Amino acid sequence: MLHTRYNIQIDTHQTTSHLYRERIGSGSSCDVYLGFEKGTGKIRALKILKDRSWDRELMKEAESLLKLKRHPNIIEYYGKDKDLRTKQSCLVIEYCSGGSLHTFLKEVPNIHGLPDSEFLILLDHITSGLEHLRQHNCIHRDIKPGNILRHVTSDKRTIYKLSDFGASRMMRNCDEEFMSLAGTEEYLHPAMYEKAFVNRKSSATFNHNADLWSLGCTLFQAVTGAMPFVPFDGARNNRITMYEMIACKPHGAISGSQTSSDSYISWNCSLPADSNMTRSLQKYILRILVGLLEADTSKQWSFVLYKNTVSAILKMKYMVVLNCDDKAVHEFYLNPTSRTIIQHKNYRIEKKYQPWFEIYRQIRSLFDITKSKFEGSLKNGMKSVFENMNVFEFYDRLKSVKTRIENTGHEKLSFQMPEELDNDWFKLTNAIFDRSQELLHRIQGRKKSILDEYETSLHQADK
Repeated sequence: MLHTRYNIQIDTHQTTSHLYRERIGSGSSCDVYLGFEKGTGKIRALKILKDRSWDRELMKEAESLLKLKRHPNIIEYYGKDKDLRTKQSCLVIEYCSGGSLHTFLKEVPNIHGLPDSEFLILLDHITSGLEHLRQHNCIHRDIKPGNILRHVTSDKRTIYKLSDFGASRMMRNCDEEFMSLAGTEEYLHPAMYEKAFVNRKSSATFNHNADLWSLGCTLFQAVTGAMPFVPFDGARNNRITMYEMIACKPHGAISGSQTSSDSYISWNCSLPADSNMTRSLQKYILRILVGLLEADTSKQWSFVLYKNTVSAILKMKYMVVLNCDDKAVHEFYLNPTSRTIIQHKNYRIEKKYQPWFEIYRQIRSLFDITKSKFEGSLKNGMKSVFENMNVFEFYDRLKSVKTRIENTGHEKLSFQMPEELDNDWFKLTNAIFDRSQELLHRIQGRKKSILDEYETSLHQADK
């Protein structure tokens, strides 16, 4: 019996080789306790079954972990044990001090997803862990935030690890197919979901693509803090709509939702604006989500394509530039082989990027000329203002240029807009647009003032 400083008695239990008392997690089949190895005091996690009906899954997990051997992004397995009080079997595994990704996303700073730095660590580690699984012909079959553990080292580094291999399956090769169902329903591949809840007589077979779909759902949740597909009544209360969302979604859509139980499904092809991830990184992660969350297995990304894309993202250099002219901070992810050159205060884009900045300089020049003309016109009374109405033409021209730039896809242009600088181009355009708008308002205000003076003088003359 353990006595705390508040005089609360906490029972200490034992397994064959460990002492334990504090429950740190719970699932449908087992509870997880914080354990201490007898004799050494080493901290371990003890996964103790709730009843004997789950013995097979526990043994399968032990076998899978033994075959996978040690890897920094796979939970480490130390052996089997037995609870001396309940006689239930248990697994002795590595203790991760940071809890699960699921609980981490519930913390206030992460309710809208992980920031760039933390997400890239997650992406790197989970990709590495999945690659290790494929090298050993293992399919996890239950990838989700709750089965990704987060360990924080003594020097504050974060390491993510795949855990809970009770649903895993060892294959002869990566292309082998299977018919059995396993996993958590919100993360199931559409074909598996159909067989589980829509058409139980289906003879469909599955392969490693099941892990890729679950991975897509997990990464979406890590970016946004929310599930990608959410029927109005909840996924488990409206399985027909849930199946329609995941199986019939249009290509390119990465999430779907409803405003009422009988409303149409609203599809989204972009990430939410309140995501903690910067827009510069979002555009790269969006490609991954679109590729993984594809119900048609012939169009869904392969693991090789996914891994190569992740490798390219992780090689990019993160840069922050403070522009003193517009008092703005610009964030970029630059490819190390990119020909983009950052100079003090200004950006110089070589060759194919130059036309965008030529357009900008032309607009800026036109604005400066027009402004100088109308600054003089404002001082010369009503006649000059009414004679020089081309400020409205300039304003409309600038507005049309801005609209054309925003609505034109980069692939339709004869030159390509640099992806890492598009936000800054729009900031520059918007700055000019706002200045011209301010000038126009001043001219309109002056015009109104002159008309008011004219009306007042007529009124006094009538009197």
